[in-house]
Amino acid sequence: MKQEIEKFLKNFSSCFQLAQMYGCQHPGFDKALSETYQSLQLALSGQKELNLALVAGELTSGDDIFFDLSKRLTTLINKFIGKGFEKITFSRSVSKEELRGFFLFLLDSDSENNNIEDCLKGRGIQNIQLNKIREFSSQGSKQKNLSGKDMVRALYSQSVSNLSSSLSNLIQNQSIDITRFSSVVDDLMKGVGHHYQEILKLSKIKGKDAITFAHLLNVSFLAMHFSKYLGFNNSESREIGLASLFHDIGKLYISSKILKGGKLTDKEFEQIKSHSLLGADILLKFVDKLGELAPVVALEHHLKFNTGGYPKLQFPRRLHPISMLVSLCDVYDALSQRRSYKNSFPPEQIYKIMKEGRGTQFHPQLFDNFFKFMGAWPNGTIVSLSNGKIGRVVGQNFDNIFAPKIKIVSEALDEVVDLNQDGTTVKIEKSLNPYKEGKDYLKF
Repeated sequence: MKQEIEKFLKNFSSCFQLAQMYGCQHPGFDKALSETYQSLQLALSGQKELNLALVAGELTSGDDIFFDLSKRLTTLINKFIGKGFEKITFSRSVSKEELRGFFLFLLDSDSENNNIEDCLKGRGIQNIQLNKIREFSSQGSKQKNLSGKDMVRALYSQSVSNLSSSLSNLIQNQSIDITRFSSVVDDLMKGVGHHYQEILKLSKIKGKDAITFAHLLNVSFLAMHFSKYLGFNNSESREIGLASLFHDIGKLYISSKILKGGKLTDKEFEQIKSHSLLGADILLKFVDKLGELAPVVALEHHLKFNTGGYPKLQFPRRLHPISMLVSLCDVYDALSQRRSYKNSFPPEQIYKIMKEGRGTQFHPQLFDNFFKFMGAWPNGTIVSLSNGKIGRVVGQNFDNIFAPKIKIVSEALDEVVDLNQDGTTVKIEKSLNPYKEGKDYLKF
């Protein structure tokens, strides 16, 4: 089904570009429209409707996120955003003329200021529906017409957007809307659940600042749920999540010329390291609203368990335990984000890299508990097994992080294998990159 949807999206994009260049009366457009409609019918085969959702700048459908089509669909995605909708539903009975009318609607600049539903009805379009997927509320209001999967995606997308605008306002105006930040934390606690590995799929957000905001959000999410695993109550975990949101705020003040990627000069690296002090200094201005934990975490999250790291302390002292907790989450997400792009950085390699810092960079007991919480292969990881089968990690065994519970996905059988059971000889050979060889097995 994914291949049929991808073909439809490619045809749809090509047809839209032809319409932009030559208009909808051109013979070339008619031919492209026929091909697009035919591919739409194939994508609709066996189902009542086809739902497409725009989340964090990516088109999604059901379990699938079409990262590979991002560049090709940029013009189309921007048009959707400009029209003010983020979800498209094509009903099974959609006609070719309705599809033509939809292209005319997309090209009509006047429609951007009018009610979407009225515009579609005016063109005789009844079997294509357009909706927004946001409008979340920390008070618990529910989204209409969204599956649980779409809700998680939309919630994450809105949380990044809220955090981005709130931090930008803090930086530019030196003022803080604590209610807005609290809303982000509440949404993470209530709406996302234990879906960290899946959320990594949604962190592919363009732009330096957007990537930074997504990282802050991920670290906050991890820190909250890890703290709850350790026994902190909801109120304490919420405070930890709020402090984690600001741990890298100093970086947002650093020149974009420095955060350019590639090798840094010694001077540039010293400026980068200053973000801890800078962040703490900023947050101390709002200690009456944020509390003391936020500036402490901002200051200490790059200090090591053995008092190394930065900033240099005049007198070595014991670090705040939450700073050490956030440090683990910070490093884990940073390494995971490298794996989310072009470089292959599988979970087992992340564990090996971080283990080298156990007892020096990381508190040893905290490190052990973190990987009991996450597992060497987090839930959702696609793995190849020694018996030749492909599986997805669906559960952890806290007494053996290298032997999780695996659901077999390479066969039709609904089989779950516990690698920690007595007599089990099956082992994990390696994880599969979810953007390459593992993407066909990845289920959100």
